[in-house]
Amino acid sequence: MTEALSGRRIVVPETRELGQLVRMLEEHGAEAIPCPMIAIRDASDAKPVEAWLGRFANGACDDLVLMTGEGLRRLLGFARRTDLEHAFLDALRTTREDRNQCGRLGRSV
Repeated sequence: MTEALSGRRIVVPETRELGQLVRMLEEHGAEAIPCPMIAIRDASDAKPVEAWLGRFANGACDDLVLMTGEGLRRLLGFARRTDLEHAFLDALRTTREDRNQCGRLGRSV
């Protein structure tokens, strides 16, 4: 493989494709340094999240739009810690199914 980046040290911000980008840079001779730029944390006050989970589990919503898998993982974590996991998953299954922009099903629970 080419060594076009030989001798260069490149800091790579953390992304979803971090491993692939690091590998590609290293294949071209660079020393790639992963650099986390963000930290994802649970809400500091769990009460509003728990209240929302309870309302959702009781059928208060017809739809749920999640922009990331991380959002769903966080909600599931709160649901597990508050014994709402099964109710939350059941409510997810009853939301309307739609297709997102990529054509995949918007619901996969």
